[in-house]
Amino acid sequence: MTPAAAILERGGGIGFDQCSAGSYSWPGIPIGLPGGNYLEMCVPTKCSFSTTDKLLRFAAGDLWNNQARSTILGTSCRNPAPGEAGNATKRAYLIVRNPYERLLSAFLGQVAAPSSGGSHRDQDARAHLHLPFGPNGSSHARYGAFQPTPESFADFVLQLTAKPPGLGGKLHGGGQLQGFASDHLEPITSSPRHCLRPEYRWGRPWQDYYTVLKLEQQTDWYADWVRDNRLARWTQSRRWPGGCFWRAPNKSCAETLSVRSVTVNASASLPKRRCQAASGHNTGTCLTLRKFYTDALAALVTAYAAEDLKAFSYPAWLPSWGPAPEAGPPVSERGTYGQTRAASWSCSCRGSKYS
Repeated sequence: MTPAAAILERGGGIGFDQCSAGSYSWPGIPIGLPGGNYLEMCVPTKCSFSTTDKLLRFAAGDLWNNQARSTILGTSCRNPAPGEAGNATKRAYLIVRNPYERLLSAFLGQVAAPSSGGSHRDQDARAHLHLPFGPNGSSHARYGAFQPTPESFADFVLQLTAKPPGLGGKLHGGGQLQGFASDHLEPITSSPRHCLRPEYRWGRPWQDYYTVLKLEQQTDWYADWVRDNRLARWTQSRRWPGGCFWRAPNKSCAETLSVRSVTVNASASLPKRRCQAASGHNTGTCLTLRKFYTDALAALVTAYAAEDLKAFSYPAWLPSWGPAPEAGPPVSERGTYGQTRAASWSCSCRGSKYS
């Protein structure tokens, strides 16, 4: 059986789904896998969104880049009727990232002009970023109005955090984040993204609906995630720079997939985190945190993204405490990827076919 492309609009941990043809719903992007299994990924912006999108489209249709877009068709899902059996197994995942790095990454990638000598320009940001504030207290700004400097970042953070996060929160002067800006700059827990809204997960706690994976701990969960969802064929490909989708530090592509997750006691002492050198889709934001953050700015982001810190068990951070935020304990009390408690309930799916 070849992977059948499908997008599901409901799911949970490891469970069953009832789905039929419906509308496309990104970034809840479950794809059909061999044996009637489905994978649902909810990936917020600045949490490896673009590269995960490329990987899953590749897996869905064996096509690369924009060619893959026509192969993913939609489904919609529902709870089965009493006595109705589910027809598929689905695993649902949420990838998260600490708010200090995520916000700086968004500023440098989607808000500020490229750094001196830099050639990368985010075309989506150029077309869609509208901020209801601007440099030095101006009333609005587009992509590139702020500069990629610590001084400009401080100006940006002071204005952004002068409102409570979430839909409808008003910035100083009455403005409001909308569209592209809201998607990239709101904390994950108040994001407008469909798969991040409480009603999408039926009001369940994050860890009951999703297996929550911390981007900072990718070395711990990546190999099991690839194996469980049978993605090795697409992650190990010459199309990726270096021959694979992601490589753990100081390991080959093959060695990266040999790692097994281990049980972690959430109350145990955790090893100190070390920033990794930029490579692949890691642009090295972790290494630049102390250049851009002061203790005062970090405290503002702590308050702004307090719900993210609480929901995903991230410790607060100040640059005077260390070079980078710690990843903190697993979101589940029972351990990391392989030991997380996955919600299970009965639904059923009917995947779509290739276009």
